[in-house]
Amino acid sequence: MEIKEREKAEENIQSLTNIVESSNDAIITKALNGIITSWNKGAEQTYGYLAKEVIGKNISILAPKHLKKEISELIDKIKHDKKIQRYETLRLKKDGTLINVSLTLSPIFDASGKLKSISIISRDITETKNAEKEIKRALKEKELLLREIHHRVKNNMQIILSLLNLQTHHIMTDEAAKIIQETENRVKALSTIHENLFQSQDLTTINFQEYIWSLVRGIFFSYKIREDQIKPIIKIKGIMLNIETAVPCSLIINELVSNSLKHAFPSGKKGNIYISLQSKDNLYFLTIKDDGIGFPEDLDFKKTESLGLQLVNSLVIQIDGDIKLNRNHGTEFIITFKELEYRERI
Repeated sequence: MEIKEREKAEENIQSLTNIVESSNDAIITKALNGIITSWNKGAEQTYGYLAKEVIGKNISILAPKHLKKEISELIDKIKHDKKIQRYETLRLKKDGTLINVSLTLSPIFDASGKLKSISIISRDITETKNAEKEIKRALKEKELLLREIHHRVKNNMQIILSLLNLQTHHIMTDEAAKIIQETENRVKALSTIHENLFQSQDLTTINFQEYIWSLVRGIFFSYKIREDQIKPIIKIKGIMLNIETAVPCSLIINELVSNSLKHAFPSGKKGNIYISLQSKDNLYFLTIKDDGIGFPEDLDFKKTESLGLQLVNSLVIQIDGDIKLNRNHGTEFIITFKELEYRERI
């Protein structure tokens, strides 16, 4: 019976030995004083030393000078029953090459339960780390390029605005001046988006609440409307939109707010313009409402010669949305849509 148990134990030991020797990971055993006592084929491949070259030597030969102290610190942690798994650090190969490794250290106890040595599984992660660095470098380059693109687009729009402003000095009719002003507001809406994107962290999404406040103030300023005459009330909280969705939404808001300022409050009538954007179940609900004189009953906003409303209808189609008009107690437009998928530019 004892012979069979001994044979079984020997088979188990041999099986474990085979597993250790066939592993691609470096599997090393060291005594508590740091002396290497076992060294598998994976360790030979990882560090370049043959087993006979390192067994009996201190494990510190694998540590670069600035990390010599680290080895004793790791041993102390194991002695104090602390687990060390996937600990990333640097180690030194036989030829002096530094490699990135992931270490897992485990205690080995004798028959009485006393700690006698430490097992180290070391995996070379140099290629992974280099790939991570390359990805970070590429992302940094992409970020710089996108910032440059947004910066140039914004500057080009400022040039367009300057040209439009110069053009106003040569306009003879009020109707032409009105067209120039509306065009300026549309360009400003786009310019403000790129300004926000230029300042954002990921360059693809913007804080829509901050953006809309900036946009609406600009519209009020262009029409010389004081907030004690017509008050903007904005309810947009914690909503981020990507550029694919934010651009058409901003132009829709620009057109409908401008429409309210021009037509809802004649003869100095006071009132409010409400702008809200809410989300539920992946749907967005954009509401632009005023408490002015109301939208004409005989006018079909989907079949109108108004360039602004034509643009609104076109933009709603662009975002695969739906638009409804409520004429009760002023004018209320409700646009329902989903956020469009962001398209990579680079």
